[in-house]
Amino acid sequence: MKTTPTQVSLIPATELAKMLGVRTATLAYWRRKGKGPQGWTYAGETVVVYPVAEVEAFIAERQAKRDEMLALARERAQVLVEYARRRKELREARA
Repeated sequence: MKTTPTQVSLIPATELAKMLGVRTATLAYWRRKGKGPQGWTYAGETVVVYPVAEVEAFIAERQAKRDEMLALARERAQVLVEYARRRKELREARA
């Protein structure tokens, strides 16, 4: 969307829902709970829009959290693999 210096690029909730792979009802729930992209406003009686900058920040934060969780999961999996290896070694040593 083309903007002038005083305009802010906006994205409708319907398009944002498609981008995020969620239903518009999920976006409405997030709005009620104060989650999701901030800065939303009504552009009409039933049309909600979000500032593109807020959407980009939300997506970046969501990706960072996902990356962090994946790293923790990999670390935990490695610990479990090491634990299983040591248990196996101890069982074999007793036999």
